[in-house]
Amino acid sequence: AFAGGAVLSISVKSGSDRLSGNWYSDYQNDSMIANNVPSFLQTANTRDDDGFFTRTPLQRGNQIQKQYDLNGNIGGPIWKGKIWGFYSYRLNDQYKYTTGLPSNIERSKLTNPYTLKLTYQVSQNNQLIGFINKRQKLQDKRGISLTTPLSAAYYQSSENTPMKAEWTSILGSRAFLDVLVGNWWNFFPLRPVRDFDLYDGPWGPGRVNLANSQIFDGGANNGYQDQKRWKPQGYVSLSYFKDGWAGSHDFKVGYDIKRDRRELFRDQPFDVFYRDNGAALSQVDVYNTSVTGTNDVNYQAAWINDTWKLTNRLTATVGLRFEYYKDEWPEQEFSPNGIPALAGFNDARYQEFMAPRTVDARVVANTKDLSPRVGFAYDLTGDNRTVVKAYFGQSRWNSADELADKENPVGLAQLRYAFLDCTATRTTGCDLNGNRLLDSGAELGAFNTTVGGAGFVRIDRDLNRPVSNEISTNVEREITNGLSARVSYVYKNMRDIWGEDDTIRNGSFTVPFTVSDPGVDGVAGTGDDQTFQTFDRAANVGLDRVYTNPEGYDADFQSVEVALNRRMMGKWMLLTSAGMTWSKMQ
Repeated sequence: AFAGGAVLSISVKSGSDRLSGNWYSDYQNDSMIANNVPSFLQTANTRDDDGFFTRTPLQRGNQIQKQYDLNGNIGGPIWKGKIWGFYSYRLNDQYKYTTGLPSNIERSKLTNPYTLKLTYQVSQNNQLIGFINKRQKLQDKRGISLTTPLSAAYYQSSENTPMKAEWTSILGSRAFLDVLVGNWWNFFPLRPVRDFDLYDGPWGPGRVNLANSQIFDGGANNGYQDQKRWKPQGYVSLSYFKDGWAGSHDFKVGYDIKRDRRELFRDQPFDVFYRDNGAALSQVDVYNTSVTGTNDVNYQAAWINDTWKLTNRLTATVGLRFEYYKDEWPEQEFSPNGIPALAGFNDARYQEFMAPRTVDARVVANTKDLSPRVGFAYDLTGDNRTVVKAYFGQSRWNSADELADKENPVGLAQLRYAFLDCTATRTTGCDLNGNRLLDSGAELGAFNTTVGGAGFVRIDRDLNRPVSNEISTNVEREITNGLSARVSYVYKNMRDIWGEDDTIRNGSFTVPFTVSDPGVDGVAGTGDDQTFQTFDRAANVGLDRVYTNPEGYDADFQSVEVALNRRMMGKWMLLTSAGMTWSKMQ
C-alpha cells in the first residue's frame, strides 16, 4: 500500500489444519553476568584516554539481578478447512540494579497476556480475519537515578491493545479487495511511587537544583500523568492487474480514515515545583492542576499507485497520496485546585490562570496536501545480474497530539515567578520566613514566563505541515551465485519544521549579561573557570508564543553505503556494509 512515511508491516500466524505450537523460556541472575564497569569509572574524576570521567564512582553497571522469559503459542483448526485460530502468551520479568545506586533494584515487567487471531474462510474467494493483542508494561521505579531519588521516581503500569476485523476478497482473476476496521487503545499512567507503597519517607513539594539537575530527596517530580488514547480507524484498498497498456500494470487505490483522541490527565503534588540554583532559591512554578485535556486529530487520505512493467528490463512505480488533517478539541471544562497559600493573591494574571472555565470546541489547524512518489528499476546488463534503482518520494508529518494540545486552554501549564532568598537589600518579594516554601503572594518576585501550552501558545492559522523529501539510488551486481555487491546513495531532507516562536521576546534580548562557567570540574574558583558575554531581555517584556514554521528550520541528511552480501547457501551467509552519513540542521 502507498502509505505516508515509513511503514512497518507485521503478519501474525493464522493457524492451519494441523495443531502445532512452541514454547521458549530463559533465566539468568547476577551470578551469570560479569560486572563490566571500567576501572576509571570506579573512582571519581579519573579520565580515560578519551577524556571521559564520572564525578560519582560506580560500583556496578545496570547489572541484572534476575530475569526470566516465558513465551509460548499454539495454533490450529477450529473447523478444518474453514476456521483457524492462533494464541500466544509472553511474560518477560526483569529485576536490575541502577547505575550508581547499588542497593536499588528496579523492576521492568513486560506482559503479553494474549495475542488472538481467528481466520474464517467464508468461500474460496472470501476470508474474514479477527485480531486482538494486549500488551502491558510495569516499571515500578521509572526514572530513578543519581539525580532522581526514589521519592521522585514514577510508577508506570501501561497498556496497549491493537485490534482489527478484516475482509479480503478475490474479485476474479485481476482484482483483490481488502477492507479493514480497527482500533488502538493506549493507557499510559506515570504516578508517584508512594501511591504504591514503594516509598514511605518524607513527602513534600518537588524541587530541582538547576546547577546539576538534582531533584530533592523527599519531594515529588514534575511529570505525573494518566494518558488515555483511542484510535478508531478504517482502511479499504483495491488492487487491479491490467496487461496490454504499453506493458503490464498493478494498480492500487485506497482510502484511510482515523481519529486519534487523547485524554490527558495531569496533576502536580502541592500544585507547585521549586527551581533552585545551587544553595540559593531561584524560581517557583505555579500549576493549574488538576486538569484533563481532550484533543482530537481527524485524518483522511486517498491514494493511487501503479507498478508499471514497461519492458522485461524496466519497471517503474508512480504514486500520489492526498492527506487531510483536522486538529481540534471538543467542548470541555476544568477547575484548577488553586494554591491555598495564594488565596489572597490578587495578581490579575494568577486570578485568570486559576479561574474555572468552559472552553468551546475549536479547530486549530486544517491542512490538505498532495505527496508524490516515483521510482524505477532497470536491468542494466540484460542478464538479470545488475540492477539500477532510483527513487523520489515525499511524505508529510503526522501531527498526533502536537497542535491542538498546545492551544487548548484545558491542559497543563505553569506560571513561573522569581522566588528568592531575602537579603539586606531584598526585603520584599522574597522568602520572608526563610523556610524555602511559598507561604503567600508577598513572597513571589517578578513574573518570569509562562510554561507549557494550555492557551499560552497559539497555533499559526497559516501553518504548513512539515514535509520530508527523499532521493535515493543504488547499483547492485551479482558477482557470483549468491554473492552480490551494492553501492547506495540516499539524500533526505525536512522542510517547514514546526517550532515555537515568541514574536515579542525574540528581538528583546539587548541587555548585556556576563555568564560565569565553573568549567568541567563544576567548582568555581579553579583554573578551568571562564566567563563569556551574552544578552538578557529587558524587564517586563510581554509574550506572544506562536507555534509556526520558523524561518530556517530545515534539516538535510546524506548517506553513502557499500555492501557485500552472500545469501544463505551451504549452511552459511554473509552480511557486510560500510557507510557514511552527513547531516545539517538549522
